Amino acid sequence: MRLIGRWDITITTPTGTAPSWIEIDSSGRDALVGQIVGIVGSARPISEIIAAGDSLRFAVPHQWEAGDGDLRVVFRLQGDRLVGRR
Repeated sequence: MRLIGRWDITITTPTGTAPSWIEIDSSGRDALVGQIVGIVGSARPISEIIAAGDSLRFAVPHQWEAGDGDLRVVFRLQGDRLVGRR
């Protein structure tokens, strides 16, 4: 699968940009798992990644961000780059 690997990403916020990364790997026969570094905190595990074609989505429990909901992320592969939004 083309989405497997470590991806350097840039997170855009109202106050600027921040470097980050996401790592996607296979687990077992057909599951995807990974980890992500957000704007604050450390590498956080992603327990389930849902992929469809060149798109993926996942949720990560909040860590240090404001609010109490999960961080939900949607990415798609565009050429050789991941493009996404939360």
